[in-house]
Amino acid sequence: MKEQMKGMWHLERETDKAVYLLRVEDNFKKWFPKKVVDGPNEKGSILVEAWFLKKNPLPEILEERVNIPDRKFGGRWKKGSLSFSKARQYMNCPKQYYFSYEKKIISSVSTAMKFGNVAHSVLETIFECDLDAAKPTSYVKALTRRDWEKSKFEFETSERKKGKWDDSKIDEVIDQVLWALANMADGKMDSKNIKKFKPRHAESRVFSKDGLLGGIIDAVFVDENNEIKIVDYKTGKSKEGEIDPDHEFQGWLYAYLASQEFGRLPKSVEFWYLGAQEVKIIDFDEDVIEDLVLSLKETAAEIKNISGSPESSFEARPSEKNCKWCDAKPWCKGYQKMVQDQPWNEEGYGKSVKGVVLDSAKQTGNRPGAAIVKTDDEREILIKGWGASGKLLGSLKKEDSLLCVDVNIQHSDFSGNLEGTVNDPFSIIVNNKILQELM
Repeated sequence: MKEQMKGMWHLERETDKAVYLLRVEDNFKKWFPKKVVDGPNEKGSILVEAWFLKKNPLPEILEERVNIPDRKFGGRWKKGSLSFSKARQYMNCPKQYYFSYEKKIISSVSTAMKFGNVAHSVLETIFECDLDAAKPTSYVKALTRRDWEKSKFEFETSERKKGKWDDSKIDEVIDQVLWALANMADGKMDSKNIKKFKPRHAESRVFSKDGLLGGIIDAVFVDENNEIKIVDYKTGKSKEGEIDPDHEFQGWLYAYLASQEFGRLPKSVEFWYLGAQEVKIIDFDEDVIEDLVLSLKETAAEIKNISGSPESSFEARPSEKNCKWCDAKPWCKGYQKMVQDQPWNEEGYGKSVKGVVLDSAKQTGNRPGAAIVKTDDEREILIKGWGASGKLLGSLKKEDSLLCVDVNIQHSDFSGNLEGTVNDPFSIIVNNKILQELM
């Protein structure tokens, strides 16, 4: 019993410094440093030190021991096909498209994005599980835990991560997946109903017959009358009383692609907003779809013609909406020109601070790297950051010219003054150079 309380594990893989272990009770798998494990003992079991488990809590042991399949490869993307997100980005701002797809800058990674990826992955893989061998809820928890660990690692090792990973959010992701399953199974969360109402196709890659347009449809349902329903999962919350215009356009495109792939228009296209636990159905007709497809194909042709051209060929369309979530702000002169006269002394995300460095402090222990900046309007603000951002801020020299283009500004709980936090190391521009690119 003492062994059981400490945790019994079997070795799956190992490296010089770490081991990949399987928890006997429920097949949960995780990497551990070698220094915190003992064994194997005479029974072939490995024990993980109790002090380490207390410091790094593990998911609860499931009631059932489940075997979960590997996630299947969703198929190849047809070369040259234009996705909705790619087209929409070009239509909103060709310069943003240039940096994303021509220049191929490193994309930022947010926790919300990774949490959403986990939910999508579980909703794709759950139907590959042997639902007669264990409860659907047990599979959901096991799949979520597995994909959660992978996403957490990808986030923590990202060069451009936004925010801080919150392990408590795993319960929200599990709730979102369970709601989606209950919704498609007519409220009955048992294996019989889930298998009966499951989608005919999950994470389906569909393309127009001419190959110009493509998309990935989360779920395709076919009823007893051979009617098609398209469902797209959205892990955020919807706008009250309306569908986001981009989501509506996306739904129209999916209706067209479904007609190309399956020979007929779907009966409906639905967006399931998992965070709000609500369903919204878009209205469409063939004329609306025809106009959208024509516009997207014209965009595809325009992109094909301009691809490979120099940056100057791609127009910048800076605006608060277009630039809010854009990864290219550190490289975009159009954005920097737009914000150079905006006041920095407002709380919020995505602010810009420009000035001269008065002093800096290296990151040590529980203290972030920081720099005191005298702004162009003769005020002082403390800019701080952790990880790569903190290291760069702590390396700044007095009289350096500093421009931070993506700063979270808020009142400090300690000083009461406005302070800025920088998560993205690429947003630190010193003497007109992006400092991260010089390292």
